[in-house]
Amino acid sequence: MGSKTFLKVLCEAIDGLGFANAEVPAVFVLGDSTADVGTDNFLPRFKARADFPPNGIGFPYSRPTGRESLSLEQGRLVLSVGCCPSQRVFNESGGCLEGLNDLALEFHSTIDALLMKLGSEYTDRKYSIGNTYEMSINLTDNPFPFVDLTIPLSSDHSSGFKEVQTACCGIKRFNGEGICDKNANLCLNRHEYLFWDLFHPTMTASKLAALTLYAGEPRFVSPINFKQLAEA
Repeated sequence: MGSKTFLKVLCEAIDGLGFANAEVPAVFVLGDSTADVGTDNFLPRFKARADFPPNGIGFPYSRPTGRESLSLEQGRLVLSVGCCPSQRVFNESGGCLEGLNDLALEFHSTIDALLMKLGSEYTDRKYSIGNTYEMSINLTDNPFPFVDLTIPLSSDHSSGFKEVQTACCGIKRFNGEGICDKNANLCLNRHEYLFWDLFHPTMTASKLAALTLYAGEPRFVSPINFKQLAEA
């Protein structure tokens, strides 16, 4: 869950909430993703590239950087993978692939149990684990689960997500059968979409996740949220 790009999203959220000057202990965020450092566009035949429009549409001058994202604020979220547009295309009914979701849930449960064990052995250490599986499942089943949070959200998300199945940018069914490039379909209002492309969340989804992890309730982040962790 904790890639460096997501840490940037979280830091921007904290700064916007007015906590940037608080004195807090060191926080270590570990992650692994091509979104952390971008991709190597100079490797021959390297296909994991995003150095072309409409990627980067939310950046100044709408300039693509090579990261598979649309803006400064999009981080790396591990969503319920079976509900990504790229996986829905394999389900004739258009629903999620529950087998993949079960694996994602099992992974989170295993990590949670491991951290609880480590927490009992090292009692002077505090930690938070974000349950992005729970967050994304709630968003997929009900686009309005976080609207009542006592956290300031942008007007772009004042009415919740209107599209949680189809990606904003892509091709064919659910826009999930090809990458987001200049030939792809592009939605008119990306802020209303949960998914930017066949795999990745939109800027609005990433911002909402960061705010929820920072000050959300235990079902989304436990045993304490990131705000409580900073104050511990």
